[in-house]
Amino acid sequence: MKLVKEYLCDNRTPSDEEIKDCIRIAKEEDCVVKMKWFFPHNGWHERYIKKDMTFEEVNDSLPTVYGV
Repeated sequence: MKLVKEYLCDNRTPSDEEIKDCIRIAKEEDCVVKMKWFFPHNGWHERYIKKDMTFEEVNDSLPTVYGV
């Protein structure tokens, strides 16, 4: 079982820096990071980030288009 830490992104979509911070936290604290953000007229989105994930893997999993 792993501890899950939840972080809310500052912007409509996660920035590269926020993604990198979540990966760093997951590695350093041996936990899973739940990165969450809100996109207007579309709703809440989230990704679970594990310590063995890469920036490219997380970034590629993010939506590129948000419907309204």
